[in-house]
Amino acid sequence: MLLRCPECSQKVSSSASRCPACGYSISSGVQVVNGLGNVASSSLAVVWWIFVIVLLCSLVVSCFSS
Repeated sequence: MLLRCPECSQKVSSSASRCPACGYSISSGVQVVNGLGNVASSSLAVVWWIFVIVLLCSLVVSCFSS
């Protein structure tokens, strides 16, 4: 599995003890690149876009109803 280095954001193997790009000591607190970490951010993006679309529709309706 690949992890993301918190120092330089490069992809690092989960079996590595240090980032090969910057030498940062890898710990359990690094961000997962391909895993459940991406699900939360994509869900948040979907909620954000739904909010924006509803807001724009409300503005359009209020402009044409006056």
